[in-house]
Amino acid sequence: GYLRLDLLWNRPEQARLLLKDGWRFGSFGIETMHDRAGKTVGKGLGKERILDTLKMLKEEWGDQILIHAFFIAGLPYEPMSSLEETAAWLKETDLIHSVTWHYLEVANSNMPTMQFEKSSAMSKDNSKYGYTFIGQKDWVTNVGVTFSQSAEFIQRIHADKMNMPYSRYAD
Repeated sequence: GYLRLDLLWNRPEQARLLLKDGWRFGSFGIETMHDRAGKTVGKGLGKERILDTLKMLKEEWGDQILIHAFFIAGLPYEPMSSLEETAAWLKETDLIHSVTWHYLEVANSNMPTMQFEKSSAMSKDNSKYGYTFIGQKDWVTNVGVTFSQSAEFIQRIHADKMNMPYSRYAD
């Protein structure tokens, strides 16, 4: 099931209850380990608390509940070096069992034909979040990361088979 890391950080006693209730797999939308990027997109837990919470879950669950994490490339304020650092950490850590990376999809709010009723806040007001568009789909963040760089990063991560196999923890 889908879980929220911030709620488990705030109420750590819930981790024991999830285990007792029979959970075996939890997915978390961590999105980023970069503090400013996280705060900008409403994921304000921050790297230190993310790590503390993951360590607490590892102590509580061991490998009885497997953790899947989602990350996003192309968030405002997050440089490529932060993405690379997170990817390297994910290869080494035993706190996360599997991971999925996505690149950020932002619609160009300057295009008059775009529909924005169900769009994200970033798509509704690109400049507020520091996105500049080159054409319809190609964007650049406020720290110079492009849509193309984000997409290439994701392709490389998947080509390196960075997604850790669940079977590594199977009994």
